[in-house]
Amino acid sequence: MELRNNKRYRAVQYEVGDLILLKHQSKDGLNITLWLSSVYTGQYIMAKKIGRFSYLLKRTDEDWYTHKLTAQVSKLKPYNSRADEETSLIGEMDNVTIG
Repeated sequence: MELRNNKRYRAVQYEVGDLILLKHQSKDGLNITLWLSSVYTGQYIMAKKIGRFSYLLKRTDEDWYTHKLTAQVSKLKPYNSRADEETSLIGEMDNVTIG
């Protein structure tokens, strides 16, 4: 049983200042389906490590209101910005083949 459990376990640790995404909580009592909505929300900033598996997250919205919440490591995922990736635009002059 331990072997099967360890297959799905991912040892992830986050540092203070990392950008992360938070998984949605289920809406059991409200009869709201989340089928078409995104699974993760955010771009939260890791503020502090609270325990072995818990972190304090912060997010500031457009009105400069700061949201603070705690989350377990199983509900978190690293945020990867698309601006960081080196992607070429379609129709860029360097990539056009004249034939």
